[in-house]
Amino acid sequence: MNLLATYIATSLASVPWTAERVAEKAVERSPEIMAAAAERRSAGASTEAAESLLLPRVQLSARYTRLSRIENDPLVALGVDFDAARANVAGIGDVNTRDALKQQIGILEGLDGVTIGVPTDQYSLNASVTLPISQVLFEALPALQAAKRGEQASDLEIAAARHAVALGAVEAYYQHFLAQRALRIAELSVASATTAEAQARSRVAEGLSTEADLLRFVARRAEASRLLAARQADVDRSAAAVRVLAGIGGAGPLPLAPLPTVPREMAASAEEAIQRRPELRALRKVLASQRARARAFEGGVLPQLSASFEVISADPNPNFVPPPDGFDTNWQATALLSWSPDGAWRASRNGTAAWREADALAARVEALEDAVRIEVASEAAGMRAAQARVLAAEEGVEAAREGWASISRGFELGVFDATDLIEAQLELERARLARIDARVARRISAARLWTALGHSVLNP
Repeated sequence: MNLLATYIATSLASVPWTAERVAEKAVERSPEIMAAAAERRSAGASTEAAESLLLPRVQLSARYTRLSRIENDPLVALGVDFDAARANVAGIGDVNTRDALKQQIGILEGLDGVTIGVPTDQYSLNASVTLPISQVLFEALPALQAAKRGEQASDLEIAAARHAVALGAVEAYYQHFLAQRALRIAELSVASATTAEAQARSRVAEGLSTEADLLRFVARRAEASRLLAARQADVDRSAAAVRVLAGIGGAGPLPLAPLPTVPREMAASAEEAIQRRPELRALRKVLASQRARARAFEGGVLPQLSASFEVISADPNPNFVPPPDGFDTNWQATALLSWSPDGAWRASRNGTAAWREADALAARVEALEDAVRIEVASEAAGMRAAQARVLAAEEGVEAAREGWASISRGFELGVFDATDLIEAQLELERARLARIDARVARRISAARLWTALGHSVLNP
């Protein structure tokens, strides 16, 4: 199993890397994108919290109370001698009057000294539903809109981070590509200088050249060796940058695929870029979110209207007089209109501050739009310059090659000396390096322009 894993890892490591593959790896492991994704999850939680404000307030409660014994005074303390009253009534001659008074005396006698007992064990079950009507309409709904706009802004910020990370990885890749090609030219230069030095030594030995000519070739070979060491350092540095960005293990140069074909022509429309760029769209969403927050604050200035419905089941139920023995249930519906001067003042101040932040964001949107216009124009000009540079570099290589061939033949015939040949060799090497540099610069310019127009280099 370990051998198979080693074989797979070795095979993958030997696969030539392309700019797109490096960019994909960089996007997969980018800390910036991970941070943006975490902020997106936080924005989603904020939306869920805002949605909860739209729900009615439901409250359920159960209560038990134990009271100490309470001695109550009588409800009615008449202080009447009922025996004497009945004796007086008995002397009344009218039968109807006598019977009515006897009945009243009996009722009063039953009420005399009566008390209402307070139970020491009390139970209560309550259920209520409250709908804050004005708060939902003028505060919760704008707050929910603000949260959703913030969530959309987070999505766009992730896209912007992906674009930036991908572009950075592509640029690092092409810098490594250029460093490897420059190293190859430096190696050829050392080999050429070493060969030329050996030939010069042979001519000196044959008496066809002077020691001074040989020293020039020795100096040329030493300079080529110095440049080779510098180019090797460039390869090591650029390889380390690519490996870190893309999370590629190991060390040293990466196997690279051949330079891609010439990038396609792109219409550099600044206005289209303004509508497409994810960071600009994200900032617009943040602005819309801030304006919704300001409206939510302003909702707190208005009077608060709420409606509630409550069911009470209690033993004893205080809403019944006298309270019955055992549980009894009743309900109540309430509409409440309230207004708090200090709360309205705080809401007004918060709303003013939120609107000022929105004005600042609107100014940032305008500034970023101008920056995008400038960036698109600059990258388009850079792309045109890169195209012209490639054409010039191709001509330069052809001219330098013909010049070196002509001087080389003349050197063999004794028309030119060693200095002329060395200069021709240096000129050809510089022309070759300039051509590679121009081709890489064209690819980088194309990637920058594509990104400036609001696209990702991962989606050409």
